Amino acid sequence: IIPNNIIDNKGTTKSAQNALDDINLLQHFDYPKPIELIQHVVSITNKNDNITILDFFAGSGTTMHATMQLNEEDGGHRQCILVTNNENQICEKVTYERNRRVMQGYTNAKSETVAGLGNSMKYYRTAFVGEHKITDITDADKVASIEEKDKKKSLR
Repeated sequence: IIPNNIIDNKGTTKSAQNALDDINLLQHFDYPKPIELIQHVVSITNKNDNITILDFFAGSGTTMHATMQLNEEDGGHRQCILVTNNENQICEKVTYERNRRVMQGYTNAKSETVAGLGNSMKYYRTAFVGEHKITDITDADKVASIEEKDKKKSLR
């Protein structure tokens, strides 16, 4: 028998919102992924507990939270890299803050102390890389197709 859905009972947006509310971050993010879903995806894709997980579209930081929780549960040594464009300051206000609280511990919405999972996190900010300084960005700094670049060269 083939199941209709391999991700049944792996959390909902509502349960993910409740988890963020518990950390006092709900007001900053409307559609987080459930921790259970990310844990499930990691567990079915690779049984190795010493992998590096890349989330190139990090939002609320669920991937890192799920990774730390899996490591806590099974003694794994998974690492996680999160990348975001920081639109609306999501990195500082949500992604970083959520995982800082999960690592260090926090007081939840019921005024209960939740122990931290430990761990460490490095935060890097990068800058725009283009032909011009960030204050002087022009259309020339946009990514062009190979054909467009070749055309520009032939016009020189």
